[in-house]
Order: sequence, then structure tokens, then C-alpha cells
Amino acid sequence: MLPDPDVANPDLVGRIPLTAKVVLEVGCGTGALAAEYKSRNPLVRYLGIEIDPAAARVAATRMDAVATVDVERDPLPFGTEKFDCIIYGGVLGRLRDPWAVLRQQAQALSETGVVVARVPNLEHWSFAERLLRGTWNYEEKGLFDRTNLRWFNFATTRQALTGAGLRAADVSPCIPD
Repeated sequence: MLPDPDVANPDLVGRIPLTAKVVLEVGCGTGALAAEYKSRNPLVRYLGIEIDPAAARVAATRMDAVATVDVERDPLPFGTEKFDCIIYGGVLGRLRDPWAVLRQQAQALSETGVVVARVPNLEHWSFAERLLRGTWNYEEKGLFDRTNLRWFNFATTRQALTGAGLRAADVSPCIPD
């Protein structure tokens, strides 16, 4: 069974600092994560970027503002706003140049700002298992999502972060969708 796209990822919501005043979620979908986080921190200004207009319309009912743009063409649609947290809930693997987006958006972090990212893990055992069996097929969702253009491992994730001027503070595996 595929995960419900309108349910907040509990691992991600638990990693957003409760003290955040301004949050940016890149690839916010319908805003489920925003709704859950705002129930925990109702004073937050929560902004989103979503390329799908239908999803963005739903997200706009749950967030303070949503920009319906291609993040690679317009990585900072909220101008000079500074963010206490930028969230990439799976979108980095779908970008042509996730490194450029990270570099540009990292400049918009506040002095104590953090990035919370979920990336498709190339080193997950299911990759090797499917390759060895010759059963790799793209799927609608999850680790083998047909929209993924990029996969990462621990080293390439660290390189992407350090290349953007960031430092990995907490890296932990998650169970793929």
C-alpha cells in the first residue's frame, strides 16, 4: 500500500525545531507537514514551494504562503526572508541540480538556521537486492519513485551539504516508503 501523500511524515515533523519562527518547506505538496507542525508551534510563519498548482492550492489553506514555482528556476521566491528551518522532504532527488538549489537556499538561513532533508538512499539494502535479482523497476512512490533523478549515499549527502556551506549534525536512516 502506498503512503497517503496528505499525511505528515512523523520523522520529519519531529526534526523541525520547535523554536523556529520562519520555516520554508520545498516541495510542500498539500501542506500536511505544515499543518502538523503548526499544531505544535502555532506562532510559526510557515512558507512553502510547490510546483503542482492543485497541491499548492490545498497547501495554501494550511500555510502562511505558498509559491507555485519551479524551485530550480526560482529558488528564493520569498525575497530576502530568512529561515530558521528549510525542509526538503524528498524533493532533492527529483531536481536536475539539487546542489545549486541547496547552495542558493542555504544563503537564506538565519544565523542559527537548520536544514532538514530526506534523500533517496542509494546504499539501502533493497537497492542491492533488486540489482542482484535483476528486478529493479521504477514505482509510483518511495525509494524507487519514477520521478527520482538522483540518489544519494552518506558521502554524497555530506558533500552536497558542505558544498552549500552547511554541516551535517544529525544523519539517521529512515525506512523507505
